[in-house]
Parts: sequence; structure tokens; C-alpha cells
Amino acid sequence: MVLGPTINLHRSPLGGRHFEAFSEDPVLTAELAAAYVAGVQRNGVGATPKHYVANDSETDRFTVDVKVAERPLRELYLLAFEKAIVDSKAWLVMSAYNSVNGATATENELLETPLNTEWGFDGVVISDWTAVRSVDSAKHSQDLVMPGPEGPWGSALVLAVKCGTVPEAAVDRKVLRILQLAARVGALEGFEPVAAEPAEREDPVAFAGRRPWPGP
Repeated sequence: MVLGPTINLHRSPLGGRHFEAFSEDPVLTAELAAAYVAGVQRNGVGATPKHYVANDSETDRFTVDVKVAERPLRELYLLAFEKAIVDSKAWLVMSAYNSVNGATATENELLETPLNTEWGFDGVVISDWTAVRSVDSAKHSQDLVMPGPEGPWGSALVLAVKCGTVPEAAVDRKVLRILQLAARVGALEGFEPVAAEPAEREDPVAFAGRRPWPGP
């Protein structure tokens, strides 16, 4: 899988990771995100749109609590993720470090709605590195903690399931999604990966000959 594309918006000229993202324009970003995901996954490789969501500033990006109303959240920050998932069926999404309206991204209801309930996402939510901070996130629609294998889940999650503080059904759903991803990329025994499309190679001279050149 590819840990990209980065589809956060350019919100400040001081953003140190703008070179990874596409634009300050949510519509343009959405179109490019969907095309990127479709192209990658047509070749049997999972794409991971990131960072979900509103992780658009480098200043305090690990801890900042982004306060955003429903309309700009939908029209600006979620739009590219929506298109990458609804139109191009992204196999993964990476959750962010920051909080949104008081809840950290890895424990945020946004991982379920709109991601799953409205957009029909059936892939794996993978965390940004060390973004998961507690076993409580396992109650939410966070599927995979990075880095592993221990981290904040590990044996603590086993104990939480035994004690009933994390429902076993929540873990079952995570496991199912991870296995489904493994099947899609051919890493699960008995399943063939998505077949890569043959590369299209065209004679450059013939291509140039078809191009309309302006007159003198």
C-alpha cells in the first residue's frame, strides 16, 4: 500500500508539508485525490488518503484542537476524503494527530459518520504514527495502530476486551477489515490481488504527429 495521497488543504504559506498536498482549493484537491486513488488501486495497491481530518497546519499539529462548524467541515475539509472514498473506493484512510471540536481524531465520531455510515467506507483506518494515545480508541472506528505491534493497544486491548470495556464486536470488525485489505492486495492465502492494468506505451513520434500544432 501507499501512505498517500496527502489531501489536506494549503491553509498557510508556512505549511512545511504543502509540497505533499495538492492545493488550497477543496474542489481541485478532491478531483486530484480521487484520480490518484483510482490510478493507484487499479494496479492492485491500496491508497491511503490522509490526514483525516482538518490536519492543515504544522504548528502544534500533534495537539491542536481544530474548532470548525459543520458547513466548512463538510465543504472544505471533508470534501476530498468524500470523493476519494465515494468515487474511487479508497481501501484505507489515515487518521490524524489533531483533535476536531474537542475529540482527538483517532477517537472521533467522524471516523464513523460520515466515513462509514454516509460514504460506505469498508476499508481500514490506519493511524498516523503514534497518533493513537489510549486503548479507548479501540471503541471507535480506528482499525489499526501504528507503529506496532504493541503500542497503546497490544496487551492492554486484550485486557479491555476481557473486562468488557471494549466490545469484542468492535475488535471483530477491525479484524475483518484488515483481512479484507490483505485479500485485496493478495497478501491473504487463497485470494488473488487486484490485477494490475497493463501499461500503455505509445510511440512518441506517432503521438507528436497527432498533436495539432499552431500555425506560424
